[in-house]
Amino acid sequence: MNNRFHTFRWLTTVALLIATALIPASSVTAAQQPPFDVQFSGVIVTVPATAAEPWVIAGQIVAVDATTRVRLSTGAVAVGMWADVTAKRLADDSLRAIMIIVRPPEVRLKGPVTAKAESGIGAWVVAGQTIWVTADTTFSQRGGPVDVGHWVEVSALEDPAGVLTALRVRGIELQETVEVFGAIQAYSDASWVVSAISAAVTPETLVMGEPQVGLLAHASALLLESGGLAALVLQPAWHEPGAACPRVQITGMVKSLPGGGLDGLWQVDGQSVEVTSSTVIAQAKGLVEVGAVVQATGWRSGDRVIAGHVSVLSSPSGGGQSFHLAGPIESKPDNGVLGAWTIGGQQIQVTRQTRLHGVEQARLGEPAEAGGLQQRDGVRIATWLRTRTQGGPGPQPSVTPQPSHTPSVTPGSSHTPSRTPQSSGTPGGGPQPTHTPRPGRP
Repeated sequence: MNNRFHTFRWLTTVALLIATALIPASSVTAAQQPPFDVQFSGVIVTVPATAAEPWVIAGQIVAVDATTRVRLSTGAVAVGMWADVTAKRLADDSLRAIMIIVRPPEVRLKGPVTAKAESGIGAWVVAGQTIWVTADTTFSQRGGPVDVGHWVEVSALEDPAGVLTALRVRGIELQETVEVFGAIQAYSDASWVVSAISAAVTPETLVMGEPQVGLLAHASALLLESGGLAALVLQPAWHEPGAACPRVQITGMVKSLPGGGLDGLWQVDGQSVEVTSSTVIAQAKGLVEVGAVVQATGWRSGDRVIAGHVSVLSSPSGGGQSFHLAGPIESKPDNGVLGAWTIGGQQIQVTRQTRLHGVEQARLGEPAEAGGLQQRDGVRIATWLRTRTQGGPGPQPSVTPQPSHTPSVTPGSSHTPSRTPQSSGTPGGGPQPTHTPRPGRP
């Protein structure tokens, strides 16, 4: 029951970023304007002394009145906690809150465990990040093992020194990308820091909104051989329907796909959707193919939608059972990468629609990971495949990192760690990688 509750909270948080706040621009008419002007989530900077005084959340002064609803998910309000705000923008450009939901500042991280303390208590390494596990940390193995070489979801608190201490750790299935959810502490053209976790910004990174210190953000990233993260998608939790480049969500049938793979222009019910190598594509319910029904979220740029996320809702070839596997490469096609691969004793099919990560020079015996759909006839179609060199961040023997100090957990942290890049701290100073407009105005 407790595990289902925390999973629901994670899905609710991501939904705020990806679904609830993303109202299709094409479906909003003068008679269907949303009941809000701005939705955002951020760190509470100032708690009002009286009910009539304004709040300061993620640098935004938010006024309240008798109609404002304030909800506490736990305990009392404190500086450093997080808040989800729904507000109206007034004639003088100020914000008046319709609703404020206050919640604990729980950082979320999904990634592989590459090291852990021998006793289980101490420093672990998850997705290249040091996570401290204490006697109070709870574990769940319902979704998978919690051990080196397996993927987990960590819920953690950050202390003032930037140390992440795990509240909960649960096993999950292998994923194509690492996921991070937390507060923006610094940003530059080169990297973002989200709750002490740094992710590099590349020319291919899709930045779905204007960054601002104190806003919450969701990141999808690749784990590099160095143990660092390279951001694919960075999405601040700010939604303003009247923005110059509004974020949108469209659902429709795929009419055509690019000839050489998934990157390029898709036609979805008469709309052009641009998919890049950084677009996160979820194919748990079916494969991407002509006739598949998909949901794409992103922003409108000219005559097309730049997609940050695409989810397959159904496909003509039917669904199937998701699979995830890891192991050494035992066989692969003689020429190229398309065809049958055997990894850890299991055969998979790599097609033009498979997302590939570092497999072009793959060698027999090299460790690899893959995920996809097993069809009704038993054939396993890989939707993604990646390789790991020995010594990289894939499965390795358990080790115990040496602690630099003993963590002390406090729920109210909104600092900028000294090891992070310096942020301009202003909306105009955010990164501008390829395909990155400036949707929204925090």
